[in-house]
Amino acid sequence: MKGLVMLRFILSVMVAVVSVVSAEAQTPFPARFVDAGQTVVVPKGDYLISRETIVRGGTLIIEAGAKIKVQSIGRPIQVAGGVLEIRGTAADPVVIEPDVGHTCGHMVTYFAYGKRPQVSINYLDWQTTLNGTCMVLSATDFEIANSVILSAAAASLNRGCIQAGGGSRGLVADCLLECVKEGATSTSGVIIGNGTSQNDWVQVLNVTTVNCANPLNVKKNVATLNGVIE
Repeated sequence: MKGLVMLRFILSVMVAVVSVVSAEAQTPFPARFVDAGQTVVVPKGDYLISRETIVRGGTLIIEAGAKIKVQSIGRPIQVAGGVLEIRGTAADPVVIEPDVGHTCGHMVTYFAYGKRPQVSINYLDWQTTLNGTCMVLSATDFEIANSVILSAAAASLNRGCIQAGGGSRGLVADCLLECVKEGATSTSGVIIGNGTSQNDWVQVLNVTTVNCANPLNVKKNVATLNGVIE
């Protein structure tokens, strides 16, 4: 990708159970917990998340064309030491946004079950409408590409689009990151680190930010910039 050596992750997952759910309009999201040894595949379709989905050491795959509405959940998708793959395409992105009259909170990842989370995201449109950062990645190996991340909270404090801390390592490439409140001094596009001593290493390539006071906010350790941040 534009001369950048892409990060490649070797994901070793013992798969004992594979569940595939047929897509229907406003189908309840098929996963509540995804445990070690389990893989849940979410095919193209229209879904509703009304409870937190927690990947507890297993693998959650969301395929191109999945449209997911969230009903007022603070952390609708959590990855606890497991694997999350979002496999959108240019023609058929994955969309995660609030249901009508509801709010959509944040994606979070954290080290659990003796594993670092592994996150691979391509062509995702994600809209957060609660105060806070849209995606908070802790101790995570990740790649986020070709995605639109919108921080649309009404409040002006403590908001960003992507934060990688706790020893995270990864890539943000060819993304559009938007903060809704122009001029809010605390808003950031990409935040690297959380002010602690962990060694965070993040590459940022061709990322465009809109209305974010700080396109890149480096709180700790290393950011490698390739291409252009606007």
